[in-house]
Amino acid sequence: MTTLLEQMTAFFEGDEWFPAPIPNEPALAMGFRGDSGAWSCVAVAREEARILQFYSISPIPCPPARLAAVSELMNRLNCELPAGCFELNWDAGEVRLRTAVDVEDVDFHPNLLRNLVHFNVTAFDHYLPAILGVIHGGLSPTDALSRLESQSNQP
Repeated sequence: MTTLLEQMTAFFEGDEWFPAPIPNEPALAMGFRGDSGAWSCVAVAREEARILQFYSISPIPCPPARLAAVSELMNRLNCELPAGCFELNWDAGEVRLRTAVDVEDVDFHPNLLRNLVHFNVTAFDHYLPAILGVIHGGLSPTDALSRLESQSNQP
């Protein structure tokens, strides 16, 4: 029987993501480029819990002076997401989107991971302009979301 990490590695290699193992962790690091920019991603295999996690990580950390505004933005975004959640590491300023799936008592199928990953990167790509606008553009969370909404409604 293969491990979750081995199954994840096979999926990402087969999908041409070029994952790199993270030393001493059941995890893989890789990059992604969307319409809104490029960022790092991490896939984690929680073998004992039988949970697969996938993270998209903002290419720009949040400076201490913008933590409260970015935290408010994360809360507003989380209310809209049907799956996953945005997280803010206050100590490191790391902004990330986490999606996960519990595969306990489920036969692993690559589509489980594909759906998890594709939702994550699509959502992160959509919200990245608002995130960056608050992090270093000086926008308020509501202004950043209004701009995003107006740009999304244009043909």
